[in-house]
Amino acid sequence: MRSIDLSKLVSVMEEFSSNKLRNKYLFHLHQSNENGSLKDEEWACLKQLLEEISKVDLEINLGGFFLSYTIPQISKEFDMLKIGTKKVLNIELKSRTTGKERRQLLRNRYYLSHLGLDIHSFVYISSVNELYKIEKDELVLSSVSELVASIQDIVTQEELLIDELFDVADYLVSPIRTPERFLNEEYFLTSLQEYIKKEIISSLDKGDTLIHFISSEAGTGKTLLMYDLAKSLQISGKVCIIHCGLEVNGHMKVSDAFENIDIISSSKIEELELLQYKNIIIDEGHRIDLSLITQIMNKVKVNNTGLIVSMDRYQTLTTKDEQNDVYTAIINTGEVREYSLHGKIRTNSQMSSFIRSLFNLAKQNPNMIYDDVELLYAGSYEEAKLLFEHYYMKGYVVLNHTPSVNQEDAYKECEMYKFSHDVIGQEFDNVLVQLNDYFSYDDGILVSKQVPESEYVFTKLLYQEVTRVRKKLCLVIINNEELFEKILEILV
Repeated sequence: MRSIDLSKLVSVMEEFSSNKLRNKYLFHLHQSNENGSLKDEEWACLKQLLEEISKVDLEINLGGFFLSYTIPQISKEFDMLKIGTKKVLNIELKSRTTGKERRQLLRNRYYLSHLGLDIHSFVYISSVNELYKIEKDELVLSSVSELVASIQDIVTQEELLIDELFDVADYLVSPIRTPERFLNEEYFLTSLQEYIKKEIISSLDKGDTLIHFISSEAGTGKTLLMYDLAKSLQISGKVCIIHCGLEVNGHMKVSDAFENIDIISSSKIEELELLQYKNIIIDEGHRIDLSLITQIMNKVKVNNTGLIVSMDRYQTLTTKDEQNDVYTAIINTGEVREYSLHGKIRTNSQMSSFIRSLFNLAKQNPNMIYDDVELLYAGSYEEAKLLFEHYYMKGYVVLNHTPSVNQEDAYKECEMYKFSHDVIGQEFDNVLVQLNDYFSYDDGILVSKQVPESEYVFTKLLYQEVTRVRKKLCLVIINNEELFEKILEILV
């Protein structure tokens, strides 16, 4: 997507009555139709603003603007952006005031702050012909002359590739991995997360539905949503968050920050009196024991307690997990409201595409370039361990499939690195995983052998591992040339 000169749109706005034709021309100027288009009222508002600008400076250079730009994956849209070498200008267009202008500009400023530039934020309201700006976090009346000065003061970059400026990973906050950013509220929920949160809180306040179930896939932001819900619900009563992974410092920091929030492991439920809580939240519910979830639901009904469960039904790790149908147990109560949280925000689009292709060769995308995926081959575990050490020193998190308690195999040699279960609910910028001769393709589907004396399904462990990645993924194939060749076909 390239920037445009707004003056080229003036004749189109004046001569063409068709909004469809205007947007088609806008796509042509941007050389992209991947971003949004302007609505009728936004076109009218833009036309009026440009007329006001021309009254102040008829010769002003209106080049270097992006209209209706959306940050990939997180659906954050800006009406007008102009990005320079030292400054960035954001202008929002409104036909009338909504009372939410300040919040929107501050939200926009958060997303733009990652550029490391001086930010100028304005909103134009056409119905009253007024321009406002953000100054010291407050919305104050401005003038078109001040806006013109800001436009003139920005030196734009040649051939700016705007998508490369916005890394989705910069906006993703994990309550567990980055608790400080969570506690400082350095995050925003997606529109779908906001909707689900609003619906759940409203329903719990009314008391019409006590049990709420959120179905989601890896990378959709379910843990952030659950912890944000807890932060809102704790204002009116005690909240218990039950997590089904290892306890880390992030859990303790968040729990210690709120008097009304307790975060405990599912393994310690028996030690806790659940009736003291107004609301109970279960994160990663697909890993909780069926008898335990049944016990919790019984207590919820007796005590009129709210229960919120998030679950990825496809992230089971063992044969027992697959038989442990928590989803059916919850849904069959008949007193549950279900939500679907979809749209991956943790991984970039090429990573999501590669992971789909890895597990099902029929889903390959020949048009996708996987420059964030690296494939390596080792003829033995000794060679592989040297690669592990090298990438570990480069800052990669090296993940190994969780071995059985009684299992003595090659994975035991790599205990210095993390196992699949060590990273449940967490994510990392750079991840290395390994695939050996346990793995193969059967009619295009990645399958794994059932290892003797192991309760784990290795393809499930692998899925858990690769969905932890945020930026770069390295796969080391160990002594399995056929598998290496199949995966290489995805990449080239």
